Amino acid sequence: MSGTENNRVSQFHLLPNQEAVVTCGGWRIEFNAAVEGPQIFHNGQEYTLADGVMVPAHVANDRPIDGAPAVVLRRLNQTDIGQMIETDNAQKGILLAPAFQHLDRKGNRVGPVVDYFAAPKDTGLLDGSRQLGTYNRDIKRIADLGDVCGHGGILLLNDAAIYDAAEENDLATLAMWHMPTLPLVNGRNIGSSDQVNPDNMYAHKNKGLLQGSFTDEADSNPTRSYWTATELRENRSLVYDVDLTNGRVCWDFKDNCFLSSRPVRAELHQP
Repeated sequence: MSGTENNRVSQFHLLPNQEAVVTCGGWRIEFNAAVEGPQIFHNGQEYTLADGVMVPAHVANDRPIDGAPAVVLRRLNQTDIGQMIETDNAQKGILLAPAFQHLDRKGNRVGPVVDYFAAPKDTGLLDGSRQLGTYNRDIKRIADLGDVCGHGGILLLNDAAIYDAAEENDLATLAMWHMPTLPLVNGRNIGSSDQVNPDNMYAHKNKGLLQGSFTDEADSNPTRSYWTATELRENRSLVYDVDLTNGRVCWDFKDNCFLSSRPVRAELHQP
């Protein structure tokens, strides 16, 4: 190995059973004659150079699965929406909403900024039943999902439960498949026409792998309407649903209508 100090260069030849370590500001570089090239770590995570950029080693080593379209980036953005994202040789899901932050029932942004992914199919196709479901049935069917893109489901009863997980920075909960909130389905705020999230199912239904995966034909009522986890504030036995032909918002009783649904999951957004 070589080193510099006061503009002087020092060289040391390592024997096969020797190693040298350099540490600085959370970085650790290990030199070992038995290993080709230095091993680089930052706060315990291994890094490597990829196209001249220092990135986590698992990002540089990612490969597509079974030829499926994939994007592997440290920072996901608008250009990746609609694509299957793969990391560590596992699929995350189809990117729906990068850099998303939840709004709680008072309209305050809560929790970390996350990337939201959509499952590749509707709930009735994922569980093999090919059936529509009531809201209460579908949140349970989503919770019972065993392995969709390498992830299981979790029972989150409503938007309040999702906001609680976000506010508590409970990323392990948000990383499991659950029913999406209203802003993730049509981007609107509760009880108004305010657009709070431009990245949503209605806006991106024709992008990438999302295209053709939703039931949105005009003659397919009620399958063209999708459940959301957002409860009506005046009556919490009702939840909002969205017609994907036009983005129109309605509300229905949780055990009275049979509609479509699409699970989502989140992971921490890389700044």
